[in-house]
Amino acid sequence: EQVAARLRHHHKMAGCLSLSIGFSYAAAAADGRGGFHQTLKIEPTNDNQILTRQLLWLFRKNWDGQAVRNIGVYSSKLSANTGQQLSLFEPASTQIKASRLNQVIDEIHRRFGFTKLVYATSLLRGGTAIERASLVGGHNGGNSYE
Repeated sequence: EQVAARLRHHHKMAGCLSLSIGFSYAAAAADGRGGFHQTLKIEPTNDNQILTRQLLWLFRKNWDGQAVRNIGVYSSKLSANTGQQLSLFEPASTQIKASRLNQVIDEIHRRFGFTKLVYATSLLRGGTAIERASLVGGHNGGNSYE
């Protein structure tokens, strides 16, 4: 979602997604691979749900239950966001509402900070979004879209 927000902030759409997963040292020693890196060409978009769905598909396709140490998400084949391309397979009103929802979420994050609007699961034990928002040392944690 942070990648999608940055794309929208810069008025860009991604035509390609890359997912990089690094396994824990114990998992890497057990199965002989330190992780994986996969790339997927997609229809250009900057929509949270579409990008998340594609990344989860890539993850589930390549992950066999190993402990994950780090995650990297990259976008490429960027194009200008000159307007919304509607799909024939989903009602136009649904697509427009999703786009507006993304814009409202971005505005709330900009005005009030990332931690003021998070998924309820982030409030549960084990949730990391709020903690990650305060990370420093090269990790912006979603505080800025630049």
